[in-house]
Amino acid sequence: VILITLGRYQYIETVIDLLQKQTLLPHEIIIVDGTPVEEAGVDLLKKYSGSIIPLIVERAITVGQCSQRNQAIERSKGDFVFFIDDDMEGIKPDHLEKHWENIQHYKAEVSSGMPDEVGIAPIDRKNKWVKVSDVFPTNDSLVYKPLLLQAGLFDIKMDRGQSEDQEMGIRLFKSGALMVQDPGISSLHLRASTGGLRTHGARKITYSSARNKITQRRLPHMTEFYLSLKHHKNSEVEERKLISAFGTFSIRGNIFRKTLKVFVSLIYLPQTLILLNRNIRTAKMLLIK
Repeated sequence: VILITLGRYQYIETVIDLLQKQTLLPHEIIIVDGTPVEEAGVDLLKKYSGSIIPLIVERAITVGQCSQRNQAIERSKGDFVFFIDDDMEGIKPDHLEKHWENIQHYKAEVSSGMPDEVGIAPIDRKNKWVKVSDVFPTNDSLVYKPLLLQAGLFDIKMDRGQSEDQEMGIRLFKSGALMVQDPGISSLHLRASTGGLRTHGARKITYSSARNKITQRRLPHMTEFYLSLKHHKNSEVEERKLISAFGTFSIRGNIFRKTLKVFVSLIYLPQTLILLNRNIRTAKMLLIK
């Protein structure tokens, strides 16, 4: 199990405790901690010294979700690695066992679950089947380790940005790997309001929050445009920019709220386009480095 963290000791212990109760126990839990030493308030090694699962805790050589995961992958010994976030709940005892059954039954190289998200309506799991997928949620995925090594691990240019797991999923899918997603494997992603990417200013505004607040806009991060430039045509990148701009006009609620949102978004529109173009320019610089 690979578990990276940054300023979330109040959540990570819940994840570790749930992993200890699995019917299929992992060989090891590797934690790469990016929390500043002066802020590290819990000695996890000491607290879990008697655990039946070996707990390995390392300081992050480079703080960033891609670098930290790569550090953990290189440290891991197993043929398969399971990625989970440090702010997860609702993990049932047969969680890992179900992933392993998918790997065996479908002869797949990746098995991913479908976590619910706090603030978003729960997923309707009725009559949903296991499907071939190109998604790779790093909060709930089991993957054949040599596949990650062959893909070149996580792209460190996306450190401290967003959608690095989506970018990895695209590369794994393009490599010909069989990736399955199982709606029957559920959990709850808390979307902790502190720590993690929020420490770096990313993911402070989500699609859900922007659809509920008049003045909020969810614009793609520069790393999301970097992903698009890396894997899609320039015309598709421009299309994404326009969809993102028009998306700022959306809100849930009555006609008054919707009208007000349109009015506010029209005022913001010139700045919105400036910010989108700036993020695309920065993404292009990342692409050529």
